[in-house]
Amino acid sequence: EPSQPEPLYIAWRTAEKGAGLKWWLDSLDTTELAKKLWDTSH
Repeated sequence: EPSQPEPLYIAWRTAEKGAGLKWWLDSLDTTELAKKLWDTSH
């Protein structure tokens, strides 16, 4: 039986725009993850 979706929280300091933040934003732009996150948040 599939498990229920669980919330995912991501946070970062806006003053520190490093490689980690760039990787997340690039990943969201190039995958279906952004759509899935958006669909489950509403």
